[in-house]
Amino acid sequence: MVFIDKGDASSGVSHSTQYLSTFLELLEAIAGKLQTAPSVDRQRGVLDGAEQTLTPEEQALTDDACGYLAMSVLQQDGVERQTDEQGVRTVYAAEGYVISSQLNDPTGNSVYTVRSVTLDADVLQFQQCPSDPEKLVLFETESHMDDAMRLSFVKAFINEQRQALEQTEQYQGLQGIEKVAHQLSTYGELAPAGAKAIYVAHAVLHQQGPDTTVVNGERYTFVRSESGAVGIFERVDSQPCLVCSMDKDGTLKSTLSAQQQAIFSGLFAEVMSREKAQVSQTSSRNEEQEWLDGYGVPDLER
Repeated sequence: MVFIDKGDASSGVSHSTQYLSTFLELLEAIAGKLQTAPSVDRQRGVLDGAEQTLTPEEQALTDDACGYLAMSVLQQDGVERQTDEQGVRTVYAAEGYVISSQLNDPTGNSVYTVRSVTLDADVLQFQQCPSDPEKLVLFETESHMDDAMRLSFVKAFINEQRQALEQTEQYQGLQGIEKVAHQLSTYGELAPAGAKAIYVAHAVLHQQGPDTTVVNGERYTFVRSESGAVGIFERVDSQPCLVCSMDKDGTLKSTLSAQQQAIFSGLFAEVMSREKAQVSQTSSRNEEQEWLDGYGVPDLER
């Protein structure tokens, strides 16, 4: 399996891109199957939903997608590199997962681990096969990916690779909140940790007015600078403590706990619901006015 990094689509890999296109079509079919699968009861510890929903061949395809996406996001901005007695560890903290690679294997190949923030458990661990780097070797983990987890990875992988294949320029050079919005749209739960919280903060600030720089809530304060940078401060013992920030370029830093991330995730869902309703209302209004314009009826609200 060959996946495309940013800027790789034009580097003489036409046969690989054709293979990838076919692979993505298969994954889209699997994503549709996962989307309609019965929900898994995590409270009862039934974490093997994908094994019940997918065939062994389909599960193998999603394993590849999950693995290659994990390796891909570790090449992005916001990656932390740590060095300890076990070697060099690279960590990418996402909204719903923590993805890391540890270079401490005798083969010289990194071991990749995907840990669920919600479950606080490893759900996928693998390394590239020493004799064939295009193949992944899976290891046993304390928990397993359910349908929802696999779907989040598969959708993110499809989005990322489609954009690489299309080589669209509209996403290049994005900064600030536009970059964060694009990361959320592309990667979902694999977007950088803090993306949802910053989007919520931006929405609240924008709702109060384009020139609003500070909004004080019961627990959090949202701040926006003239450059477009956004900060979220939590009041701890009556003192403001910065827990999440976005600089003017769109780079995120977050120390939000799993509980705080869950709170902002719920608020993010509410913001998305309102935005979709507004778009739907605007679209309906435009369609109505187009119909009226066809009969020469003026828009009385103008």
